[in-house]
Amino acid sequence: MTPGKAKKSSSGHEYLSTLFTANTLNKTIDQLKDEFAEVPRYVSKEKMEAFLKNGPKNRSPDVPCVDKSRVILKHYGPNYIHANYVYLYGSTFICAQLPTSETVADHWLMIMQADCECIVTLSDPSESGKFTPYWPTRENRIKKFGDFTIRLSGMENHQSPTLKDSVTWFGYDVSLDGKNIQSIIHYQWTDWPAGGVPRDFAGPLELLKDLSHTR
Repeated sequence: MTPGKAKKSSSGHEYLSTLFTANTLNKTIDQLKDEFAEVPRYVSKEKMEAFLKNGPKNRSPDVPCVDKSRVILKHYGPNYIHANYVYLYGSTFICAQLPTSETVADHWLMIMQADCECIVTLSDPSESGKFTPYWPTRENRIKKFGDFTIRLSGMENHQSPTLKDSVTWFGYDVSLDGKNIQSIIHYQWTDWPAGGVPRDFAGPLELLKDLSHTR
C-alpha cells in the first residue's frame, strides 16, 4: 500500500481502517503530536459525589472515581474507596488507585469482599517512595493491616522471557481476624512507565492472557 492512498473495499470498516493508516503514515511525529494536543480533554459528566466528599482517601485528586461504577465497601465503617468496576469481554475487573498508608486496610477489605483471585500492580521504581507497599516482600514474611493478616507463600520472577525482567509473581494467604483464609496471586510490574504504557505491547497482552485463566 502506498502511504496516502487507500483502496476502497466492500467493507466500510476495512476501508476506514486503511484510510486512517495511510493518513497516519503520511504525517511526521511532530504533526501527530500537534494533532493529539488539539484533541479536547474528556471531562466525565458522571456524578462523583463520594469522590468529592472523601478527598483525603484519594491519592490523585485529578483522577475521578464516578459513583455509577464505584466499589462500595460493606460491614466495616465508611464505604468509600477510590476504585471502580470495569466490565470487559465478559469478565469483571476492579481498577483502583494504589492505597495510601491510611487506606491499606480498606484495600484488603475490597479484595476480600470481591473475592479477588488476582491482583496486578503497575508501578515505576522512581515512584517507589510515593506509595506504601501493601504486601509482604520477603519469603514467609507476614504483614498486618488493621484486622487483615497477609502471609507470603511464595515469590518468583515471571517465567515468560517477555516478562521475566519486569514482572514479579507473589502468592499470599490472606485472613481476617485469623479466619476466612483466601489465597491470592499478585503480579507486580516493576518498571511500568509512570503515566504511560510500555513500548512493547506483547508483555501486557501476555499478562492479560495469564489473568484470563483466573475467574
